[in-house]
Amino acid sequence: MSGALNASAISAQIEFPSSLLSATDFALSPADAMAWLQFRNDGQVYDQDSAKVGDWIIPNGAAPDDYEIKANSASPDTPDTGTMDTWLALSSARTWSVTEAGFGVELREFTIEIRKGSGPSILTRNCSIRAEVDI
Repeated sequence: MSGALNASAISAQIEFPSSLLSATDFALSPADAMAWLQFRNDGQVYDQDSAKVGDWIIPNGAAPDDYEIKANSASPDTPDTGTMDTWLALSSARTWSVTEAGFGVELREFTIEIRKGSGPSILTRNCSIRAEVDI
């Protein structure tokens, strides 16, 4: 599954590698673990290890234009950082993260929507960020 959706009103495609975007960070105590997904204004998505997870638009040169992104809660627990339930311009990098301090696992699940201007959502994807600290 390519994850691409042809945005009919534009010449670019919104692209995700699969139906789920995820990032996981693991640390040994006493270190903290912090996982995040960052949607950059150059059309790419990265995780906390600076590993490219995918592209949110192809070609990347079509970014950021007037694209917007919104993260929606999929559970009662929201990410530790990142704005939820509000459309944000992709002219700046947008990051959602979770941190585990001490011992245990923190998991946050949410959906991402992307749209052009104030139009309807072009693409929606599920996201998962997980931080785990073990002894």
